[in-house]
Amino acid sequence: MRLIFLVAIAGIAIAAPSAAQSGPVAQQSPDQLVCQLTGDCDAAPADSARDKPASRGFSIAKPGAKPAPSVPAATSSSASRAAIVPQPRRTPQASGGAGAGAQRFAIAQPGRANLLITFVKGSADLTAQAKVNASQFVAALASPKLAGMKFAIEGHTDAVGDRAYNLDLSQRRAQAVVDFLASKLVDKSRFTVAGYGFDRPLNARNPRSAANRRVEVVKAD
Repeated sequence: MRLIFLVAIAGIAIAAPSAAQSGPVAQQSPDQLVCQLTGDCDAAPADSARDKPASRGFSIAKPGAKPAPSVPAATSSSASRAAIVPQPRRTPQASGGAGAGAQRFAIAQPGRANLLITFVKGSADLTAQAKVNASQFVAALASPKLAGMKFAIEGHTDAVGDRAYNLDLSQRRAQAVVDFLASKLVDKSRFTVAGYGFDRPLNARNPRSAANRRVEVVKAD
């Protein structure tokens, strides 16, 4: 029994590093996308999203622990929120309210946004997470602030492979995003498609950087 126990402990120790490497996947809310594309980030105070009723979260308690006493009405909201852990995203705007999302997000260049789209390696097939992120853009397009606007969907790659290959790949990836938007009943005529390969890197010092692989949406003039 002792040998089995030691083997089990060793297995946990080996598995722990790989589990720790899997962090949260980046995602933007529709409000953040609207903020970037319009530069109009006026919203409610940032605390508005944190002042929701406690029923929107869940508390964590040790197994067998006695129930915690009820919090008196006079307890400050900040103290009561300390015991609440927000639930995972359940709605397109679950990453925060309009104020929280917009005020925390720094706009690098108004009128342009990275859609955080990823693809199956060497292809134009959107990953499952890419479809979730693209759906955030679908929700953003329903905002009155973006009504009637047209956009360019731009594909970009890293510098792995030759230029002709990457130009074609970036074009196909941008088109794949537009096709996904159309599948969600977004008017396809609102978009133009362009592929730039590795000609416009975000990280010019490291042309092979993963940061250079992206799909951006740009507000048309």
